[in-house]
Amino acid sequence: MTGNIIQIFNRAPFGLIATKDGRDFPIPPGYSHITSDLLRFAREQNPIPGSEDPYTTSFESFISVVAPKGRPQKDSLETVSQDMIDLLPKERINRAMLSPEAQQAETMATSGFPRGRIGVENATPGMVDPGKFDG
Repeated sequence: MTGNIIQIFNRAPFGLIATKDGRDFPIPPGYSHITSDLLRFAREQNPIPGSEDPYTTSFESFISVVAPKGRPQKDSLETVSQDMIDLLPKERINRAMLSPEAQQAETMATSGFPRGRIGVENATPGMVDPGKFDG
């Protein structure tokens, strides 16, 4: 399903991507247009790091909707400089809103997804020869 064409503003100094149904939609810096069905994906996939409220999951996004003429502008149309982005935390939540114990959490490195062919370590006889158990 597609929607009406709306004007958006990419507040970041670089291009962003919105992914919907496996398709990538590039969003250049500054003003551009997308269909309204992409807006939710564009906003949720491009949050400003450190802006999410951990209790309500509301956040600020790099993507702003430009209000039509005659309507009040709700989203900010101020650009975010690269220097400011470099100072932001790595995660999307605002850690300052958490309890003092949770604020002291440490960053852990994760292994990520396995690469290459994944197989079964010990195949059962039924996996090797499925017809073996036919009666």
